[in-house]
Order: sequence, then C-alpha cells, then structure tokens
Amino acid sequence: AARQTPSLSSIVRFLLSFSLPLPSLLLKMTLMSMKVPEMSCGHCSGTIQKEVMKLAGVTKVTADPATKDVQIEFVDPATWDEIKRTLIANEFPPEKEEIMS
Repeated sequence: AARQTPSLSSIVRFLLSFSLPLPSLLLKMTLMSMKVPEMSCGHCSGTIQKEVMKLAGVTKVTADPATKDVQIEFVDPATWDEIKRTLIANEFPPEKEEIMS
C-alpha cells in the first residue's frame, strides 16, 4: 500500500500530544482559505503562488483557477494583512476569507 506523507499540522498535533517544548513558530501556523474571482487561468494561479511564497513565513500556497480556491499556510513573521496586500497589489483581491486552522 502507498504511504502518505503526514501534513505539518498533523506532525505538530502529534508532537503536542507528548507535551514537548516546540518552537513558537510551529504553534502559530495558520491556514487561510479564500476565493479569488479574478484568478482565471494557470498563469494567474502561478502568479499568486510565486508572489505570496516570496513573503517570509509563508510555507505553502495552493491556487486552483477552476474553483477560484486559494489556500495559504503561514507562520510568523507572515501576517494575513501582508498576504492580503500582496494579493491586492497583484490584482487578485481575496473574498470569503476563512481561517481553517
């Protein structure tokens, strides 16, 4: 059977179950989900991924032009305000923003 690679959040939950001291960065991981109506093609999703990944603290960006869904995982020093400004500056204003974790 194929093995799945565990997600960072599942690893953090596992380590927390042992009450081990963890770097504060791991404890502040945030996953944001949003719609980006202006994203219409693979070039758009590539631009979103490239520009947001330039920000310190952003660990993962997924962008699907078919559904207009974008998910961004980040830790300090990245902030949602900084990520949102980057999306808007690149003409991809987010809508229906939701904190997933």
